[in-house]
Amino acid sequence: MDDYTKKFKMAKNARLISIITYISTVIPLMFFEDIGIFLSLGLLVIGFIIGREYRCPYCNHIFDLRVTSRKLNHCNSCGAKL
Repeated sequence: MDDYTKKFKMAKNARLISIITYISTVIPLMFFEDIGIFLSLGLLVIGFIIGREYRCPYCNHIFDLRVTSRKLNHCNSCGAKL
């Protein structure tokens, strides 16, 4: 049980990092004219990959990033208590 709790805490951190990465995709577009679009696309892909780690530790169901972790008490797929 403790291992699943650690995994869900890591998933909550991954959600936060993913959202920050999504927001920071605008910064290269403001400062770099030539390669800014490529840097922004790279950050977007990295944010998407990190966001896929926001999942249930029991059944690996991927949660929607719009659902806050405070409101998430049970998994929608398997019903496990998080």
